[in-house]
Amino acid sequence: MSQYSVQFFIKRDGGSALARSPVVVLGFVVSQFQLFNLLVTLFPIMVVAGL
Repeated sequence: MSQYSVQFFIKRDGGSALARSPVVVLGFVVSQFQLFNLLVTLFPIMVVAGL
């Protein structure tokens, strides 16, 4: 899956995205992880507030 996406980036941007891809992927994963932690933290609070 990741190999296919890397090949797609190379074909689309001529390899320019390949240099940025580790940073972009890392930033995306970190932002998703922080968002997930925020949801996990807020969900019980919302449930308790709703009840």
